[in-house]
Amino acid sequence: MSLRERNLLLDLQKIMMLLAIQTLHVWEFIVYEDSFVVDGSRILQTFQWYARFFSLGGQVLVGAIFLLFGLREKSRQSLLAVCAFTLLGQIALLLAFMENGSFLFEWDIYAYLFTTTLLLIFIPRKNIPIAVMAFLLLWIPSSVWQGVFPPGLVGDILTGRTGEHSMGAWPLLPWFFHALLFFQLGTLISSGKLEVSRWHRWETFFWPIVVGFSLPVFGAFIMTPIGPHYYSFTFHQSPYVFWGNFLPYVLWTRVSFLDQVQTWAKQKRFLRWISSLAWSRHLGLSYVIAVLYVGLGAQFDQVLIKNPLLLDVFYLSVMPVTEIIARGILWLKNKL
Repeated sequence: MSLRERNLLLDLQKIMMLLAIQTLHVWEFIVYEDSFVVDGSRILQTFQWYARFFSLGGQVLVGAIFLLFGLREKSRQSLLAVCAFTLLGQIALLLAFMENGSFLFEWDIYAYLFTTTLLLIFIPRKNIPIAVMAFLLLWIPSSVWQGVFPPGLVGDILTGRTGEHSMGAWPLLPWFFHALLFFQLGTLISSGKLEVSRWHRWETFFWPIVVGFSLPVFGAFIMTPIGPHYYSFTFHQSPYVFWGNFLPYVLWTRVSFLDQVQTWAKQKRFLRWISSLAWSRHLGLSYVIAVLYVGLGAQFDQVLIKNPLLLDVFYLSVMPVTEIIARGILWLKNKL
């Protein structure tokens, strides 16, 4: 397959992760409890188990995004445009969490994306040693980084230590290296230094070994709390637990690039439809719209909690309403 073609299985993986993330967002913005019970809810109550199973969806999505950035050889100007867009996302988060007319800044996904993307502009591409270094640095536990940097605003943000402006979400150490690794892999694939369109004989032995490596800890994130302690749990497990649960997604991504798999995927109408969604093709825009939409719903959190049927309807509306709004904006943009 041409590397410029859409990877349909990667689009499917992204949608699966986004469904989990939007479930987490609705729960976080409206319920905000670590326990997993909302009396009377049927749909959200059921899908929170799905969200917990895919609670690494954020890391999976970031890996896929930066892999595609590298694969498409985004220029430095394009990466600066991404930085500008993440600032828009940060404003959306500030609006979503505004209380009594005041804004509360908290280090989260958009601040992480802005800083990470900005740093990538200055790092050499298509560099195998940098990719290896990034992979190795991801094996350093969060507790080690927290021991290096003293408490305070900078140290808390860098290492994910809980503080006034950090709840442990997306610390640059070690998660900058997560984006760096996948960005480098994308550039190596685009340059031909990594061949992914065919299956190599050594992979037949390699992947069963790493899947076996994953089995002892697979499912460790199923008990993820999705309230106040979500970030401190999800982003600060031991590297072995993280990789043991993350490697299956890496295998999915690797298989998705095989020519015969892409040929099969193109024949499936459902996969072509998934790939045509604004959620797939315009993820950044769709994500910002969803943050604002769920943030708007959070203004009526007590009403929704007291009316679980209404809460379920609101939850079910998030992704389709976002899709409709995103398509409307894109249609208007094309008209203008």
